[in-house]
Amino acid sequence: MEARMKTGEWWMIALLLCALHIFQAPAFGSWDLKANWSETTNPGSVWAYGYFDGTNWADLSQHVDNLWESYGPAWAYPGPLHPSMLMSNGSSALLAQDIPAGTVGGHGPAAVAGQVGYVAARWTAPYNTTVDITGNSWFGIKDRPQAVSLFINGAKVINDVPIPIAASSAAPFTLDAAIAAGGGSTSALRGVSVLGGQTVILGMKTLVDDGSWYGMNLTITDAGLPPATIGQAKAAGPGWSGILEGIITAVFMDYDSFVIESADRSAAITVTPLSPLDLREGEAVSITGTIESDGRFRSYGAPSRSFATAGISPLGISGRGILNGAGPGKLDLLVRSWGRVLDSPVEDASGATTFHITDGSDTVEVAAPPSVVSVPGINIDDFVDVVGIVSKGQGGDDSRTITVRTQDDLIGAAGGPGSALLADYIPPYLGARYIDTVPDTLDLAERARLLQNVYTLSNEASTGYTVYWGIHFTNPPIMGRLMPLYGKFMEGLALIRMVTGTTENQFVDLQWRQDFLELLQQAQPLLHGPEGGRQLAWIAANYKREKDVRWRELGEQAVLRLASAMTYVDDYCYLPLGDGSMPTGWGGTFFGWTLNGLVQFYLVSGSAAARQLASKVARYLKDHAQVFDSEGRFLARHDSANGWVLHFHHNGNAMRALAEYAAATGDPEYSAFVQKSYNHALTTGAPLVGFFPEYIGTPPDGRTFIDCEADCIFDMIDTALMLTEAGWGDYWDDIDRYLRNQWAEMQMTSGEWLDAVTASLPRTTPGSGDSADRVSARAVGSFYGWAPPNDCFGGIDFIQHCCTGNAGKDLQAVWERMVKYGGGELRVNLLLNRPSKWADVKSYIPYTGRVDVKIKQPLRLSVRIPGWVNTGQVQANVNGSARSITWSGRYAQVGNVSAGDLVTVTFPISERTETVPIGSGAYTLIIRGNEVVSMSPPGQYHPFYQKERYRTDTPQWISVQRYVVE
Repeated sequence: MEARMKTGEWWMIALLLCALHIFQAPAFGSWDLKANWSETTNPGSVWAYGYFDGTNWADLSQHVDNLWESYGPAWAYPGPLHPSMLMSNGSSALLAQDIPAGTVGGHGPAAVAGQVGYVAARWTAPYNTTVDITGNSWFGIKDRPQAVSLFINGAKVINDVPIPIAASSAAPFTLDAAIAAGGGSTSALRGVSVLGGQTVILGMKTLVDDGSWYGMNLTITDAGLPPATIGQAKAAGPGWSGILEGIITAVFMDYDSFVIESADRSAAITVTPLSPLDLREGEAVSITGTIESDGRFRSYGAPSRSFATAGISPLGISGRGILNGAGPGKLDLLVRSWGRVLDSPVEDASGATTFHITDGSDTVEVAAPPSVVSVPGINIDDFVDVVGIVSKGQGGDDSRTITVRTQDDLIGAAGGPGSALLADYIPPYLGARYIDTVPDTLDLAERARLLQNVYTLSNEASTGYTVYWGIHFTNPPIMGRLMPLYGKFMEGLALIRMVTGTTENQFVDLQWRQDFLELLQQAQPLLHGPEGGRQLAWIAANYKREKDVRWRELGEQAVLRLASAMTYVDDYCYLPLGDGSMPTGWGGTFFGWTLNGLVQFYLVSGSAAARQLASKVARYLKDHAQVFDSEGRFLARHDSANGWVLHFHHNGNAMRALAEYAAATGDPEYSAFVQKSYNHALTTGAPLVGFFPEYIGTPPDGRTFIDCEADCIFDMIDTALMLTEAGWGDYWDDIDRYLRNQWAEMQMTSGEWLDAVTASLPRTTPGSGDSADRVSARAVGSFYGWAPPNDCFGGIDFIQHCCTGNAGKDLQAVWERMVKYGGGELRVNLLLNRPSKWADVKSYIPYTGRVDVKIKQPLRLSVRIPGWVNTGQVQANVNGSARSITWSGRYAQVGNVSAGDLVTVTFPISERTETVPIGSGAYTLIIRGNEVVSMSPPGQYHPFYQKERYRTDTPQWISVQRYVVE
């Protein structure tokens, strides 16, 4: 689209302003401590005067009209009035020694007053740039040895270098000389790269036990004045001046403005030009100007322009996403949103046509400027797709309007449930992303990335990304058994992306979405059992994240179809077998997945129909399906070569489904029953490590060892999680043991071992429908299906992806509840690495008993301490200062903390050795905390518990990509 802004009197006004020099750009390129001195504000502009101990900064917040009655006006530390800084007026006899009038003087901290540190000047970069740093210092009182330090971006570049006694205001000690005296190079002060918000701090201190006066100066020169990012400029706010680069996303002739957005779509701003310009969307421009009080960017002149750009695609955001988050952060962005029309379009006072839409999460106004001739075909209850620029709405700061640019930005009624929009478009994952350095301990976000690898690569592209259900340990390794629309992978991937926030290989998600919605429209299948139950849970996961009402409608329709097919008896129901009879035993276990889907959909939608149907399925499972006895013990068996065998997971999944129902409804009858069933399940395995057998008792074949199917661990973790959620005990220690041990060991974190183990086997030719392409790499993230306690497999050459599929649900459920915020309190439930919008948790366990919690917003903090810790040995400090704690159960209550605080909780950790029966053998374990760091005897193929690195008090560190959802 091309557009010309209004002309008329604009040209005359612009010429008049230029002629009179009324509107001038500020000078760029240099900031000087002396030239920019302020007697009115501290901090002011880019400068601050303060007391700095090398880590912590305190503004000299008290302004004194006449320091110590004769020294003149100053900024001082409240109370003792030193440290302090002033612009000398030359009237004091003491300052007259060598702090001449018109120079900046500082009085340093005094050790005799308990102060250790510097009187300091701090410069804060207003934008990303490179700078040259110059400055100097000298003695104000020559009988007290003094030193100078310089900190750049937090690093100490000049380290307490003594000022020569000969230094004076006439011949100061320069920073170049100081860095050379400390053995450094002056290159460290030239072309220094700084980001907006980073700092340069010049600090002065006395090397004896009393304060002293110093002369000081600091000059920062922009080495090139590169442009700031739009986000940094907006964060600086009104008054910020500089250069902005961006791509034009809208030209509004009606409002004499245009909008530019960062290429990474992180921020945008509306520009009001000084003079009319011919502009078009998609141009890349560079503009000099200033941010005004209304948040717009007033340009000083014509921008530099380039037409070589593909433009900006709109950012898909839900109604809640537009309204929530960082205040003005989303203002001016080009977005795409959607929802039901709530009211008929009307014309407002400006001539714009407006109406409101909702996607079920929040309401957003849509506005079409007068130049958009009409709003075609928009009626109440239509579903519309809208593209436009976000601005504040008429409802004030808490409302938002999407202003469309042309009629093409209004996509009318989209066809209702199952329409192409749902199939073709996945809204982006919004939130903060950053690199962090964390202890190299169990990290569920990193395990989620591995899961995402196998979810999106263990498939056949030529058949619509149909999932390979299994991996054979042959030479070469082979993927086989194609499963279309594998519900466990569909749900698992949707949930895992909420943890990782990454869209890598999202074409797989889209293909599954398209195929499923087409199937739903054509065949309307019953969403029952392992596939259908998971597909209903997948619908719930999509609605939970996207808040698109059409997902809710799809779920409601699926629930009604399922309900209509049921046979009802008293207070329970079931899907009858072909002969009309009620499934029992093994057949009854399949309703566990159905109940899971119903509960998940009820939780996110509040559907009365889903809850009612779930209550009847739950009653059937508990009392009539013959899956459990009255004490919750497992009963359901399947036939095999060895007769009827008792399979843990089919029973365990029914148990976890009842646990989810109990937690969702708060029904104490079901919570009490599940608790008994869980306690029974504990007796079948080795809870110390989370090893639970695939078969309880007799196996179905001639295998020579007792194996653990990963699904069994998931059943126990989720059941323990739900019992805790329902208030029927504190099971976090159980969850911690299971996760750190058998759960973590049974995920394939590397594929090299698979190639090495299978290389010596006889060559195998892949069968029709199999794949031998890069199997070891594509399989990374998988969970082993049949594993003995100490190895990935015991000779059974197979990974079945029912375990891998269930892992995503399990991991996301734990991840979501590891930290819990409510009522102003953050509870850290599980001591593993975990970023969040409230705080980032870094766990040193099992290297040492330490957890750091970096606070991001004011709150009350409670940290759950594991059961192996003696609470009397727990200590906490905040920013290095001891903090007393109180106790509520296992929770150490740290109390009120502020944004930026670092809370450290420590306690002793030690090794213990235990020999315990696990599966069909006895194993000797070395355990630190809850984590097994060594097991003997080791496995033959790919031994578990090879964790020698943890048997030290010195942690190893890794850099990770963090994602924190809005």
